[in-house]
Amino acid sequence: SNDTNTASDRANLNDELTDLQAEITRIAETATFNNQNLLEGTMSGSVYQIGHKTGETVALSIENFKSDSIGKGALDVQITGTVKTGDKIQLSIAGSTYGAELTVVATQNTLNEIAANIKTNLENDTSFTALYTVTVNNAKLLITSEDNTIIRSADVTASVTPKTGSTLTLGTKTEEGTFLDDVTVTTRTNAQAAVEVIDYALDLVSKERANLGAFQNRLGHAVSNMMNMSANTADARSVIADADYAQESSVLAKNQILQQAGTAMLAQANAQAQTVLSLLK
Repeated sequence: SNDTNTASDRANLNDELTDLQAEITRIAETATFNNQNLLEGTMSGSVYQIGHKTGETVALSIENFKSDSIGKGALDVQITGTVKTGDKIQLSIAGSTYGAELTVVATQNTLNEIAANIKTNLENDTSFTALYTVTVNNAKLLITSEDNTIIRSADVTASVTPKTGSTLTLGTKTEEGTFLDDVTVTTRTNAQAAVEVIDYALDLVSKERANLGAFQNRLGHAVSNMMNMSANTADARSVIADADYAQESSVLAKNQILQQAGTAMLAQANAQAQTVLSLLK
Protein backbone atom coordinates (compact mmCIF):
# COMPACT_ATOMS: atom_id res chain seq x y z
CA SER A 1 0.00 0.00 0.00
CA ASN A 2 3.04 2.29 -0.22
CA ASP A 3 2.92 5.07 -2.80
CA THR A 4 6.50 4.27 -3.73
CA ASN A 5 4.95 1.58 -5.95
CA THR A 6 4.12 2.60 -9.49
CA ALA A 7 1.06 1.39 -11.37
CA SER A 8 3.29 -1.18 -13.05
CA ASP A 9 4.62 -2.32 -9.67
CA ARG A 10 1.09 -2.71 -8.34
CA ALA A 11 0.05 -4.71 -11.39
CA ASN A 12 2.98 -7.07 -10.91
CA LEU A 13 2.27 -7.41 -7.20
CA ASN A 14 -1.36 -8.13 -7.98
CA ASP A 15 -0.33 -10.92 -10.36
CA GLU A 16 1.66 -12.50 -7.54
CA LEU A 17 -1.30 -12.07 -5.17
CA THR A 18 -3.58 -13.80 -7.66
CA ASP A 19 -1.24 -16.79 -7.84
CA LEU A 20 -1.03 -16.95 -4.04
CA GLN A 21 -4.82 -16.88 -3.79
CA ALA A 22 -5.01 -19.79 -6.23
CA GLU A 23 -2.30 -21.69 -4.33
CA ILE A 24 -4.14 -21.31 -1.00
CA THR A 25 -7.24 -22.79 -2.61
CA ARG A 26 -5.21 -25.61 -4.20
CA ILE A 27 -3.64 -26.53 -0.87
CA ALA A 28 -7.04 -26.51 0.84
CA GLU A 29 -8.52 -28.74 -1.86
CA THR A 30 -5.66 -31.25 -1.96
CA ALA A 31 -4.71 -31.61 1.72
CA THR A 32 -5.95 -35.11 2.56
CA PHE A 33 -5.57 -37.91 5.08
CA ASN A 34 -6.68 -41.42 4.18
CA ASN A 35 -8.28 -39.99 1.01
CA GLN A 36 -10.43 -37.57 3.03
CA ASN A 37 -10.19 -33.83 2.39
CA LEU A 38 -9.27 -31.83 5.47
CA LEU A 39 -9.33 -28.11 4.70
CA GLU A 40 -12.04 -27.45 2.13
CA GLY A 41 -15.06 -27.54 4.42
CA THR A 42 -16.18 -31.18 4.24
CA MET A 43 -14.87 -32.02 7.72
CA SER A 44 -17.67 -30.08 9.36
CA GLY A 45 -18.66 -32.78 11.83
CA SER A 46 -16.24 -35.71 11.85
CA VAL A 47 -16.88 -38.13 14.73
CA TYR A 48 -14.18 -40.15 16.50
CA GLN A 49 -14.74 -43.19 18.73
CA ILE A 50 -12.81 -42.79 22.00
CA GLY A 51 -14.44 -45.47 24.16
CA HIS A 52 -15.59 -49.07 24.04
CA LYS A 53 -19.30 -48.26 24.28
CA THR A 54 -21.79 -46.83 21.81
CA GLY A 55 -21.93 -43.05 21.95
CA GLU A 56 -18.49 -42.59 23.50
CA THR A 57 -17.39 -40.22 20.74
CA VAL A 58 -16.04 -36.72 20.17
CA ALA A 59 -16.66 -34.52 17.14
CA LEU A 60 -14.29 -32.27 15.20
CA SER A 61 -15.08 -29.55 12.68
CA ILE A 62 -12.49 -27.82 10.51
CA GLU A 63 -13.28 -24.59 8.68
CA ASN A 64 -13.16 -24.16 4.91
CA PHE A 65 -9.74 -22.66 4.17
CA LYS A 66 -10.12 -21.97 0.49
CA SER A 67 -9.34 -18.38 -0.44
CA ASP A 68 -13.00 -17.69 -1.23
CA SER A 69 -14.05 -18.73 2.28
CA ILE A 70 -11.66 -17.08 4.75
CA GLY A 71 -11.61 -13.38 5.48
CA LYS A 72 -14.24 -10.97 6.74
CA GLY A 73 -17.57 -12.77 6.65
CA ALA A 74 -21.05 -11.27 6.44
CA LEU A 75 -24.60 -12.52 5.98
CA ASP A 76 -27.59 -10.73 4.48
CA VAL A 77 -30.80 -11.88 6.21
CA GLN A 78 -34.27 -11.06 4.85
CA ILE A 79 -37.20 -10.60 7.26
CA THR A 80 -40.35 -12.00 5.61
CA GLY A 81 -43.97 -12.92 6.28
CA THR A 82 -46.74 -11.09 8.06
CA VAL A 83 -46.62 -9.69 11.58
CA LYS A 84 -49.11 -9.31 14.41
CA THR A 85 -48.99 -7.28 17.58
CA GLY A 86 -47.44 -9.49 20.25
CA ASP A 87 -45.18 -11.49 17.93
CA LYS A 88 -41.85 -12.28 19.59
CA ILE A 89 -38.56 -12.80 17.81
CA GLN A 90 -34.99 -13.47 18.88
CA LEU A 91 -31.91 -14.07 16.73
CA SER A 92 -29.43 -16.93 17.10
CA ILE A 93 -26.00 -17.02 15.42
CA ALA A 94 -23.83 -20.15 15.48
CA GLY A 95 -25.73 -21.55 18.45
CA SER A 96 -25.55 -18.39 20.58
CA THR A 97 -28.67 -16.30 21.15
CA TYR A 98 -28.30 -12.53 21.10
CA GLY A 99 -30.55 -9.71 22.24
CA ALA A 100 -33.57 -9.86 24.46
CA GLU A 101 -36.74 -11.36 23.01
CA LEU A 102 -38.32 -8.59 20.93
CA THR A 103 -42.10 -8.13 21.15
CA VAL A 104 -43.79 -6.60 18.11
CA VAL A 105 -46.16 -3.75 19.05
CA ALA A 106 -48.72 -1.88 17.01
CA THR A 107 -46.25 0.73 15.76
CA GLN A 108 -43.93 -1.98 14.47
CA ASN A 109 -46.19 -3.10 11.67
CA THR A 110 -43.79 -3.26 8.73
CA LEU A 111 -41.02 -5.73 8.09
CA ASN A 112 -38.49 -2.91 7.80
CA GLU A 113 -39.53 -1.63 11.24
CA ILE A 114 -39.19 -5.14 12.63
CA ALA A 115 -35.68 -5.37 11.15
CA ALA A 116 -34.78 -1.96 12.60
CA ASN A 117 -35.98 -2.99 16.05
CA ILE A 118 -34.06 -6.27 15.85
CA LYS A 119 -30.97 -4.21 14.99
CA THR A 120 -31.47 -1.95 18.03
CA ASN A 121 -32.11 -4.98 20.21
CA LEU A 122 -28.93 -6.69 19.03
CA GLU A 123 -26.82 -3.57 19.49
CA ASN A 124 -27.89 -3.41 23.15
CA ASP A 125 -26.29 -6.83 23.64
CA THR A 126 -22.57 -6.38 24.36
CA SER A 127 -21.85 -10.04 23.58
CA PHE A 128 -23.21 -9.42 20.07
CA THR A 129 -21.38 -6.14 19.47
CA ALA A 130 -18.11 -7.79 20.53
CA LEU A 131 -18.38 -10.08 17.49
CA TYR A 132 -20.67 -8.45 14.91
CA THR A 133 -22.08 -5.24 13.46
CA VAL A 134 -25.50 -5.00 11.84
CA THR A 135 -27.14 -2.64 9.35
CA VAL A 136 -30.71 -2.52 7.99
CA ASN A 137 -31.94 -1.93 4.44
CA ASN A 138 -35.35 -2.85 3.01
CA ALA A 139 -36.25 -5.36 5.75
CA LYS A 140 -32.80 -6.92 5.51
CA LEU A 141 -30.25 -7.35 8.26
CA LEU A 142 -26.63 -7.29 7.06
CA ILE A 143 -24.62 -8.94 9.84
CA THR A 144 -20.86 -8.54 9.55
CA SER A 145 -18.25 -10.31 11.65
CA GLU A 146 -15.83 -8.12 13.54
CA ASP A 147 -13.24 -10.77 14.28
CA ASN A 148 -12.26 -14.10 12.74
CA THR A 149 -15.84 -15.43 12.86
CA ILE A 150 -17.20 -16.71 9.55
CA ILE A 151 -20.98 -16.45 9.26
CA ARG A 152 -22.74 -19.25 7.38
CA SER A 153 -26.36 -19.29 6.25
CA ALA A 154 -27.13 -22.34 8.39
CA ASP A 155 -25.67 -20.61 11.45
CA VAL A 156 -28.32 -17.88 11.66
CA THR A 157 -31.81 -18.77 12.86
CA ALA A 158 -34.70 -16.95 14.50
CA SER A 159 -36.77 -17.98 17.47
CA VAL A 160 -40.24 -16.72 16.63
CA THR A 161 -43.36 -16.95 18.80
CA PRO A 162 -46.11 -15.74 16.47
CA LYS A 163 -49.67 -14.72 17.21
CA THR A 164 -52.50 -16.41 15.32
CA GLY A 165 -52.33 -15.55 11.65
CA SER A 166 -48.73 -14.33 11.77
CA THR A 167 -46.00 -15.85 9.55
CA LEU A 168 -43.03 -13.79 10.69
CA THR A 169 -39.78 -15.60 9.85
CA LEU A 170 -36.35 -15.30 8.26
CA GLY A 171 -36.34 -15.51 4.48
CA THR A 172 -33.45 -15.56 2.03
CA LYS A 173 -30.00 -15.63 3.65
CA THR A 174 -27.10 -14.65 1.41
CA GLU A 175 -23.48 -15.18 2.41
CA GLU A 176 -21.51 -12.04 1.71
CA GLY A 177 -18.38 -10.35 3.01
CA THR A 178 -14.87 -9.84 1.72
CA PHE A 179 -12.63 -12.89 1.49
CA LEU A 180 -9.05 -13.51 0.38
CA ASP A 181 -10.27 -14.33 -3.10
CA ASP A 182 -11.86 -10.86 -3.38
CA VAL A 183 -8.88 -8.65 -2.57
CA THR A 184 -6.59 -6.87 -4.99
CA VAL A 185 -3.61 -4.52 -4.59
CA THR A 186 -4.00 -2.53 -7.77
CA THR A 187 -4.49 0.71 -5.80
CA ARG A 188 -3.43 1.99 -2.39
CA THR A 189 -7.05 1.86 -1.17
CA ASN A 190 -7.47 -1.74 -2.34
CA ALA A 191 -4.18 -2.71 -0.73
CA GLN A 192 -5.27 -1.19 2.59
CA ALA A 193 -8.53 -3.15 2.42
CA ALA A 194 -6.54 -6.30 1.58
CA VAL A 195 -4.43 -5.91 4.72
CA GLU A 196 -7.60 -5.90 6.85
CA VAL A 197 -9.00 -9.01 5.15
CA ILE A 198 -5.68 -10.85 5.39
CA ASP A 199 -5.55 -10.03 9.12
CA TYR A 200 -9.00 -11.58 9.53
CA ALA A 201 -7.86 -14.67 7.62
CA LEU A 202 -4.71 -15.00 9.76
CA ASP A 203 -6.86 -14.75 12.90
CA LEU A 204 -9.04 -17.57 11.60
CA VAL A 205 -6.01 -19.74 10.87
CA SER A 206 -4.61 -19.09 14.37
CA LYS A 207 -7.97 -19.87 15.95
CA GLU A 208 -8.28 -23.13 14.00
CA ARG A 209 -4.73 -24.17 14.92
CA ALA A 210 -5.61 -23.60 18.57
CA ASN A 211 -8.79 -25.66 18.19
CA LEU A 212 -6.90 -28.52 16.55
CA GLY A 213 -4.19 -28.40 19.21
CA ALA A 214 -6.81 -28.54 21.97
CA PHE A 215 -8.54 -31.44 20.21
CA GLN A 216 -5.24 -33.29 19.88
CA ASN A 217 -4.59 -32.82 23.61
CA ARG A 218 -8.08 -34.14 24.34
CA LEU A 219 -7.42 -37.23 22.23
CA GLY A 220 -4.11 -37.70 24.06
CA HIS A 221 -5.90 -37.66 27.42
CA ALA A 222 -8.53 -40.08 26.06
CA VAL A 223 -5.80 -42.49 24.89
CA SER A 224 -4.03 -42.23 28.25
CA ASN A 225 -7.28 -42.96 30.08
CA MET A 226 -8.03 -45.97 27.88
CA MET A 227 -4.51 -47.35 28.42
CA ASN A 228 -5.00 -46.97 32.17
CA MET A 229 -8.35 -48.78 31.96
CA SER A 230 -6.74 -51.55 29.91
CA ALA A 231 -3.92 -51.98 32.44
CA ASN A 232 -6.39 -52.12 35.36
CA THR A 233 -8.53 -54.67 33.52
CA ALA A 234 -5.46 -56.84 32.83
CA ASP A 235 -4.50 -56.63 36.52
CA ALA A 236 -7.98 -57.68 37.57
CA ARG A 237 -7.93 -60.62 35.15
CA SER A 238 -4.53 -61.67 36.45
CA VAL A 239 -5.84 -61.75 40.04
CA ILE A 240 -8.70 -64.01 38.94
CA ALA A 241 -7.00 -66.27 36.42
CA ASP A 242 -3.28 -66.32 37.19
CA ALA A 243 -1.43 -67.98 40.09
CA ASP A 244 0.10 -65.91 42.88
CA TYR A 245 3.52 -67.61 42.86
CA ALA A 246 4.63 -66.26 46.25
CA GLN A 247 1.47 -67.44 47.99
CA GLU A 248 1.34 -70.78 46.20
CA SER A 249 5.03 -71.46 46.99
CA SER A 250 4.44 -70.89 50.71
CA VAL A 251 1.39 -73.19 50.64
CA LEU A 252 3.46 -75.87 48.88
CA ALA A 253 6.25 -75.61 51.48
CA LYS A 254 3.69 -75.87 54.30
CA ASN A 255 2.08 -78.95 52.80
CA GLN A 256 5.48 -80.62 52.24
CA ILE A 257 6.44 -80.03 55.90
CA LEU A 258 3.13 -81.49 57.11
CA GLN A 259 3.55 -84.48 54.82
CA GLN A 260 7.10 -85.13 56.04
CA ALA A 261 6.02 -84.74 59.69
CA GLY A 262 3.17 -87.21 59.16
CA THR A 263 5.49 -89.71 57.55
CA ALA A 264 7.97 -89.43 60.42
CA MET A 265 5.24 -89.96 63.00
CA LEU A 266 3.93 -93.00 61.14
CA ALA A 267 7.42 -94.50 60.99
CA GLN A 268 7.83 -94.02 64.73
CA ALA A 269 4.44 -95.65 65.39
CA ASN A 270 5.43 -98.70 63.32
CA ALA A 271 8.74 -98.96 65.17
CA GLN A 272 7.02 -98.95 68.56
CA ALA A 273 4.74 -101.81 67.47
CA GLN A 274 7.76 -103.93 66.56
CA THR A 275 9.25 -103.27 70.01
CA VAL A 276 6.12 -104.52 71.79
CA LEU A 277 6.11 -107.74 69.69
CA SER A 278 9.72 -108.44 70.58
CA LEU A 279 8.89 -108.21 74.30
CA LEU A 280 6.07 -110.73 73.90
CA LYS A 281 8.46 -113.22 72.37
